[in-house]
Amino acid sequence: MSKTVIIVGASQGWGHMKAAFNIASELNLHTDLNVEITDALDYLPVPLKYISDHVWRFASRYCHPLYSYVYRRLVNSSSGEALQSRRKVLANSNVLEILLGRLLRKFIKKLDEINPVVYVATHPIAAAIGSYLKDRFGYKFCIVSTDFIIHSAHIPLNADAFFVPPQFQLKATEQRLKIFKERFKKTGIPIDSKFAEKKSQDQIKRKLGLSCKRTTILFSFGGDGLKATRHISVFKKLLNSELSFQLIVLAGYNTRFANKLRRRYGDDKRLKIYGYLDDVTDLFAASDLFIGKGGGLSISEAIAMKLPMLFIDKMPGQEEYNIDLIMTLGLGRYVEEDSLVATIKEYTKRRYKPTRAPFDTIARPHSSSDIARGIATMTL
Repeated sequence: MSKTVIIVGASQGWGHMKAAFNIASELNLHTDLNVEITDALDYLPVPLKYISDHVWRFASRYCHPLYSYVYRRLVNSSSGEALQSRRKVLANSNVLEILLGRLLRKFIKKLDEINPVVYVATHPIAAAIGSYLKDRFGYKFCIVSTDFIIHSAHIPLNADAFFVPPQFQLKATEQRLKIFKERFKKTGIPIDSKFAEKKSQDQIKRKLGLSCKRTTILFSFGGDGLKATRHISVFKKLLNSELSFQLIVLAGYNTRFANKLRRRYGDDKRLKIYGYLDDVTDLFAASDLFIGKGGGLSISEAIAMKLPMLFIDKMPGQEEYNIDLIMTLGLGRYVEEDSLVATIKEYTKRRYKPTRAPFDTIARPHSSSDIARGIATMTL
């Protein structure tokens, strides 16, 4: 009978669940393990799931300064440790034990049914649940980072392994740092393994109906397409400029944004608009420049294809740290919308590209297969 690995994400943002699917794909391809993927939020009571999802979306869109402030306080090692300590004290109380048991009743039932030997978390909520239930089920427990910031909430003391990017910001107390440094592996953020395939840019451009002579710019706002609609005006400015380029737009699940773009600019042959795609590797391979927001997976995909990055938006919290690191490494910059056309003009005229060395230092196109290999080892 095959051993079971459960990969638990949370649908607060596209990247956490996509990371889970990328890892599962490699495990299914290269092992005989039984792999289960699940969204931790699906097992919460409906009102709590609704509140969790909608409060997060509302706060990230409309309460940027407050959300950012709260996140930075949590990242602060002393604040994060204080929260972890309080959670540990509460977890040991009978009242909370009963409450958590009821909240997680459906999830506990699932774990009873599948009896996993390894529990993989791609989101802090999934990590907190996995940490809480580890002793009860006796599985090996690992954390997979989907951003370039790691703090105390990402470092449960009972985790057996941490799969992290090759470079990241680390903010945690000495106790958690000691645990982390003993158990982390620099595999990279899990992206589709097709990013490791060599592709001819000209061939891909012809396949997509693009000109091989024009600079190709890829716009992506992540799988959820959050905050994309507010940038409709950017495309008017770009298409009315004298620049010689063509645009690929990944709208993700944001059909409102995609439909709005198609209504306004759908007849312009310089613009190609796509909804959510499972495989975006050809679109990245055809591009010369990435423009979007600072999600960990999108950044890792751009780095794997050695695309310089311009950021015109960011979710408060982890994406601010992601962008800070990319700017420090010289692989991209944050650009105000009003200066985007001028910045692109600078790029197209000078054909600016960061030196290859920083990309080679941080790119991990085989990240998902490396993580899958590490997980498989934990089942032995």
